[in-house]
Amino acid sequence: MKKSNLTEPYDIDELRAISHRLGSDITLIQGAGGNTSVKDGHVLWVKASGKWLVNAESQDIMVPVDLPVVQNILKAGGSDFNEATLTGILRPSIETSLHCQMNQHVVIHVHSVNAIAWNVQLGAKKRLQKLLSGIDWRYIPYAQPGAPLTSQIARAYSNQRIILTSKAALYHDS
Repeated sequence: MKKSNLTEPYDIDELRAISHRLGSDITLIQGAGGNTSVKDGHVLWVKASGKWLVNAESQDIMVPVDLPVVQNILKAGGSDFNEATLTGILRPSIETSLHCQMNQHVVIHVHSVNAIAWNVQLGAKKRLQKLLSGIDWRYIPYAQPGAPLTSQIARAYSNQRIILTSKAALYHDS
């Protein structure tokens, strides 16, 4: 059901500014990669599919989705979240499932070139464990983006501030 009178969250402009800043840094975001989101009650505002974070302040790149509807789609084994879209014509990111499963108010997902460089080395996980000792983080083996990755992260996740996947996507909360 599309709602035309949906109000944006109070901190959407801050999310747009952060998104633009991250999208402007090629060491963190390449092209349309990466995502940001903010939760506002039962609504998740997430970067739309194919949109670039660098354009967050000059274009409409955020799409509001109904969190309970997304969760029901996931429970049913689905991964197409278009029916959860509350307004507009933008399509939710393939990573919408991941953002809705994380408890944090704001979720930031980047593709750090430095993290990728660490991850492609032999023995990367062991080296990272030593390097990140004392930091609350989790390492997730490779899984396809969308529902498969969400499932992997959900099994290992318990409110970590940093999650590093084997393909070097970093997820961070605010």
